[in-house]
Formats: sequence, structure tokens, C-alpha cells
Amino acid sequence: MAQLIDGKAIAALIRAEQATRAAYLKENGIEPALAVILVGEDPASKVYVRNKARACKECGIRSEVIRMSAETTQAELMAEIERVNSDPALHGLLIQLPLPAHLDEAAALAAVDWRKDVDGFHKMNAGALLEGEEGVRPCTPAGCMELLRRSHVPLTGAKAVVVGRSNIVGKPMALMLLEANCTVTICHSRRDCQRRRHRGRRGWQGKFHHRRYDQAGRGCDRRGHQPARGRHAVRRRGFRRGAGKGRLDHTRARRRRPDDHRHADEKHAGRGRKAWTLTGR
Repeated sequence: MAQLIDGKAIAALIRAEQATRAAYLKENGIEPALAVILVGEDPASKVYVRNKARACKECGIRSEVIRMSAETTQAELMAEIERVNSDPALHGLLIQLPLPAHLDEAAALAAVDWRKDVDGFHKMNAGALLEGEEGVRPCTPAGCMELLRRSHVPLTGAKAVVVGRSNIVGKPMALMLLEANCTVTICHSRRDCQRRRHRGRRGWQGKFHHRRYDQAGRGCDRRGHQPARGRHAVRRRGFRRGAGKGRLDHTRARRRRPDDHRHADEKHAGRGRKAWTLTGR
């Protein structure tokens, strides 16, 4: 039975916990602060930045939004990143993506101090994730994992499917699930997800369904994954191309059936059906 995860309730609980932690830091003379660099006038980016500022306020974290024009040069952006890196009063830095087309996103993300990298995109944090070490995790997959943990979803031994392989969500999500002892399958735009799901449920069915034997007379055993020279190999006798008069002999059971269903004689249509059915239905 499917389990409904209440994301809003869990988010409210997490924000209350973070507010308690932020209050403790303030009592000890530390005001946690997050800097967000917004370049350009992308409407969606503005909404995201506004929501992040609101969430920081609810958690008792000071937020500083640095707005830069769409004509900002790469040098100006790098200089602003360096300023935030060197400011001890700012504990985290987030560069709102996407950046304008003329700016190099990879260079900007690499310039962020990995200790202030809130998004977890820096190679130091990405490498820590790959190695299973402690570090900042990308927020979206980290949030998904938190929802699963707080909903008490058993992950050890579970089969998980991740749709997408981006550096922001897909890849880190797969690594986090693997870290939680899941068996992970990644589906992406170059792969038929429905076919992969079907083959995963049926094992080797998709492979040996169309390789029982070929035009050169090479066959396979009844399990479908042994070479023609195996102990249960199939061989062809009296084969004539296109005539459909050849036959397949099982080297051990000596059962036979026609080499091609489409050209088989009617009297052989049902012979040895049980012994030769390799489609795995």
C-alpha cells in the first residue's frame, strides 16, 4: 500500500528545529548568515530567491541578497564571489542558477569557497559525497532523503529508480540512495525507462527472447545465456537458407523443433514446446 508523505508538515518541523539551533548560535555571539547572488532578471530565479529569504527569516538566519544586472561580466561576478568568501560574517554562499548565457557557471561555482558552498556543487563536496564522507549535500536530493527518513521508509535493500542524471539532482540522488543501501537504477533521456523497468522485473527475458538462434545456426541453451558450444547447446542440421526445412537438435534431450515458426510445417508446430520455450513468459 502506498504511503503518503506530508512534505509541508515535515518542512515546518525542520524549520522549527533550525530556528532553535540558530537561537543557540546567537546566544553564543554568532549570527548565522546566508548570501545569495542573483544575476539578471529571470522571473523563476526571483521567486526562488524570495522563498529562500522567507525561509531564512523563519529559521532566524540573516539573509543577504546580492542583485547584479544581466550585463555583469565574468570578472565582476568572480570579484563578488571572492568578497563573500573572505567575509567572516557570511557563513554560506548560494549562486542562483541559471546565470545569463555569457557567464561561465562552472567557473563561478568552482570559485565558491567549498566550506561556504550551500548548494553542495563544489568538487570538494561532490567528491565527499562520492566517497561517502561528511560534507554539504545538494539541497533537493538531501531534502528527498530527509522526507524518506522522517517518514520511516525502509531503504536498506529497497529498489530505487531515479529519473534523470543531472549533477544537481539525478546523480547525487542516486549516490545518496546507494549510500542508504538501496539498489539504484538510473533512467535518462537516452534510455527507455518503461523497457528498463520491464526487463528489471523479468530478468533476462529481453535478452534471450530474440537470440534463441541466428542465421548461422548458432543457438543457446534453454536458459538463454550460454554459448552454442555449452553443455546444452543447440545445433542446426540440414539448414537451407529461406527454405525453412532445417531443424534444431538439443544435444542432450534430442528434442527438435523447426528453425523458424513462420515457415514451419504444421505437423511440427507443437513438438517439444515445453522443452524449447525460451521467451520466459
